[in-house]
Amino acid sequence: MKIFIACLGTETNTFSPIPTGLQNFQDTMLYHGDATQAPADMHTAPLIIWREMAEADGGEVVESLATFAQPAGVTVRKVYETLRDEILTDLKAALARRSGVVEHAWCHGRRRP
Repeated sequence: MKIFIACLGTETNTFSPIPTGLQNFQDTMLYHGDATQAPADMHTAPLIIWREMAEADGGEVVESLATFAQPAGVTVRKVYETLRDEILTDLKAALARRSGVVEHAWCHGRRRP
């Protein structure tokens, strides 16, 4: 079984006037497919555990973006879309390697029906 893992997290306070930008993610946690190779901490530990469990069960792990930002205001749209698109691109590539061409609506940033 192929397991895809990714993380895009932030704690948003809509009352904060300080927007969450890319620097917030870079300062807290930003990995591009290699978070499980980093030392375990409060952000990477779940990803490491998921990888270990999947591999122990014979699964193939495909790891994508893993990022988290400390509490601030709403995330800047362009930053969110860039991070989201990296995950979706990796997911689409992982699915294509398994089943050929993938054209699912949810791989193109649209909601699933």
